[in-house]
Amino acid sequence: MQPAARLLLALGAATSALLLQPEIAHTAPSRNLSAICRQIFPQQVVENRPGIAGMEKLWPPADDSQVPDSLRWLYQEDAARLALRFILQAGGSASEQVELPADLVSALYSALIHVYNAGIAAPPLAEVEIYRIHTFPSPSTREIVVGVGGKPAWADAWSNGQRLTGNRQVDILMETFSLQLQRYLAGSSAAILRSSGPLNTVAVAKQFAGIPGVSYAQPNNPGGDGDDIKAQFKGSYWELDYILGSGDCQPVCIQRRIWTFRVYPDGKVQYAGSRQIGTGTWSEIISCQVD
Repeated sequence: MQPAARLLLALGAATSALLLQPEIAHTAPSRNLSAICRQIFPQQVVENRPGIAGMEKLWPPADDSQVPDSLRWLYQEDAARLALRFILQAGGSASEQVELPADLVSALYSALIHVYNAGIAAPPLAEVEIYRIHTFPSPSTREIVVGVGGKPAWADAWSNGQRLTGNRQVDILMETFSLQLQRYLAGSSAAILRSSGPLNTVAVAKQFAGIPGVSYAQPNNPGGDGDDIKAQFKGSYWELDYILGSGDCQPVCIQRRIWTFRVYPDGKVQYAGSRQIGTGTWSEIISCQVD
């Protein structure tokens, strides 16, 4: 996701959160937001804009047999979220599809597992267990918020805790995408819907947005910021940034420590250094090759 889009997403989450508090996390824009964002989100070259059809989707699977079940599940969630960010940034027809591209998700999952399997013990990693860092849950891959306006009769079902509403358009979407009613926020006239598996929640929300009686629909993204993983495909390898956020993280973390890894098709992982953003210091650690 481009920095500007990431910022707008964070501010959008803050706006919706004010409508849905206290159920949905919210944040307030900082008075020094523009200065912070110039430092936290440096300009990226346009040529790094990803494509969808290419080598980035053709990636040998990694051996995850030594990964604990709980961690394996987290990496699966990370891969799905990274894939969603990837297709939303790329745009085009893929960004309109509800189902995430399975081969892209698999490629990203393999890259994450290869880093885990590498077991790198470089000095800068001693200060933090890097494998505890996972994607910040934005965009949400499972939940959307559907606002109801005009008090349509079909919304009574949601307010009474019933999943299906009697509205054909709404119920078709609920059944097609296996959505469950998590809760209905009576004070905000909004329903939080959750899928059983990762989806392109942006595309799902768009399908709800056109239904009479729906005032808005969007992914149920949290406010604020935190630890994260970012992925870019560099033509012949995946580059993964593991980001530890600290300091004031409302709306974005003002300090970040970033560890970068390059993952190649044969499973080799190259540690590409670390850097600190937000404190006025910059540390580049010598690269090392891990077979």
